[in-house]
Amino acid sequence: WLGSTITWWCFVNTALLGAFMSVVMVYRQKSFEKHSLNFLVILNEWFSVKNPEKLAELATERKPNMLLLPYGIPMTIGSIAYFFYDGYMY
Repeated sequence: WLGSTITWWCFVNTALLGAFMSVVMVYRQKSFEKHSLNFLVILNEWFSVKNPEKLAELATERKPNMLLLPYGIPMTIGSIAYFFYDGYMY
């Protein structure tokens, strides 16, 4: 069980840190309206487009205009922070 517990808390830290970093990035660019609208468009596509290939095409078209957060950054920072917190790293 120890492995699944560590994995869970690394995931939680990663998700929280990724959300925080994303909000900071959007805030610094002062583009809340643009990103809120983009979120609603993506959410609508998930529910209305049933074809995964079509969803991939739509995402590819949208990608050049999006502010992207490399997911490896919050994963690394979140996991290492948990390891320090729980005493696995000194």
